[in-house]
Amino acid sequence: MSNKVCAATVTPNDVEQSLPEYFLALTRDGLPDVKIGAAQCLTNLYRAGVEHPRISAVGQLLPAVLKIVKDDAASGRCPAHGFRIVARLVEDDERLQQIAANFGITEILVKRIGPEVESSVEIRDGALLALAAMASKSETARKAVVKHAQWSHILVGLQDPSAQVRRAATKFVLSISRSVRILRTALVESSLADPLCKMLEDNDLEVRVHAAAAMCNVVMEFSPVKKMAMDLGVIQKLVIGTRAPEGDFRLNCIWGLKNLLFEADSPNASVTKSRVMDAIGWSHLRILINDEAISVQEQALGTLRNLVSSLTFSVARTAQNSHLWNRCMGPWLTLTILYGGAVGKCRFTRSCETR
Repeated sequence: MSNKVCAATVTPNDVEQSLPEYFLALTRDGLPDVKIGAAQCLTNLYRAGVEHPRISAVGQLLPAVLKIVKDDAASGRCPAHGFRIVARLVEDDERLQQIAANFGITEILVKRIGPEVESSVEIRDGALLALAAMASKSETARKAVVKHAQWSHILVGLQDPSAQVRRAATKFVLSISRSVRILRTALVESSLADPLCKMLEDNDLEVRVHAAAAMCNVVMEFSPVKKMAMDLGVIQKLVIGTRAPEGDFRLNCIWGLKNLLFEADSPNASVTKSRVMDAIGWSHLRILINDEAISVQEQALGTLRNLVSSLTFSVARTAQNSHLWNRCMGPWLTLTILYGGAVGKCRFTRSCETR
């Protein structure tokens, strides 16, 4: 039985007090552990796609969960489970993220990730996941998080001995890096470029995947952090990632290279593009264009399109000889023209997307 079918079975709407309404009552009047359990049940029902006519996630469920977390924090109880409920509830919903930010929970979360507070792995992980979820779509929530967060706390999270905490920290950086304003201001001052580059070589796959996704945003053409990352060897690290057997990591790494090549800074455009192609090679780029994953193919074609989009860069020159170019990439250049659309003298529509 699917989650949605199961959830619908336990949520009839034609009874005097349905199970969801009973759960909601428990979030207000139950014992602390009962409140958390009831909130978890309601969140599971909401995430399963079942909507109850008398219970609103915006008007009742989220405020109830946030109040539980606030009350637990005020009384000194461990709110780790409550943090995870907040993360699961607001994830992918910009409206709920804004409500959570306006409720004042950000300060509670930030206090739990600082090194001056003795917190368990579960609390640090839960707080970072909640912050990451709140900032994943809502610019309002991102501003609230950046206002209260100390970047030194995030640096500690990226270097935490627990892979669980490092995963949550890289996910937080990914959410924050989606903001153009933050990329141009707070991230420049945060010194996050170095640890984020190191995360591309972390021994935990999920950490590497999130770090590569964040790097897709960090190396975009308007980001001042781009040059810092390039000086730290991000090109070589992303190229190595494109050879990884794990599809998600491979996808994020070729995506990062594509964004890095978009409108590569003039007058150093040829240098940047040559550095990328010296590292990745035409033959490997062709392998990526033929990748088993369609998503990787799309990003590899976008990489080629960005590579040949500028008149300042001679594709044939970086291929070292025309025979290698014709054998490896000639047919794909034609495909790229069709994919991107030719404009003028080989000036293709270029590609750059946040992750």
